[in-house]
Amino acid sequence: MARQPRSKLSQQEEAFCIAFVTNNGKRKDAALEAGYAESAAGVSASRLLQRQHVLDRIQQLNQAQFRALGPGLLAGMVKLAEKAKSEKVRHDSLKDLLDRAGYKPIEQVLNLESTTSEDVSLLRERAQKLLLAIDKKEQQINQDQVNKDGDTSEGVSNDTTHTSKPKPVGDDIDEGTPGSVH
Repeated sequence: MARQPRSKLSQQEEAFCIAFVTNNGKRKDAALEAGYAESAAGVSASRLLQRQHVLDRIQQLNQAQFRALGPGLLAGMVKLAEKAKSEKVRHDSLKDLLDRAGYKPIEQVLNLESTTSEDVSLLRERAQKLLLAIDKKEQQINQDQVNKDGDTSEGVSNDTTHTSKPKPVGDDIDEGTPGSVH
């Protein structure tokens, strides 16, 4: 006769689950804290963690712990988004907060098989704008670094007259002959 899986935890199993969650998953320590014999604590813990009703209880306890921590964690994300010194940290925090609020960006897939010449022109225009924005941002970062260092006399020049504008995307491709470059 096969043993029926239990759905109700014994007091010792409940104590193990609570200890396991509160001590960050240290299974042998949790078994000892729950009153299992020291000589068999590791084996007992392994067996307990194979029982579905024990795993279900651990999951319930973890979820309750996360629910209790949620408001504090959210406040931390908001604080990072507002006050972090790093622009990347602020950006990532805002992105994560918006994602959690249901404002995940739409992912767009470009199908080149059905692209028309108007689509290609539009893509080139958008790519050119992006390249110009990147170039502008790089110049701003370089200027900020020069200003931060406070010394422009050691080979660093603020003169931007020698910077070249980015070449428009696709202008190096001869559209008359596939694969040719001029």
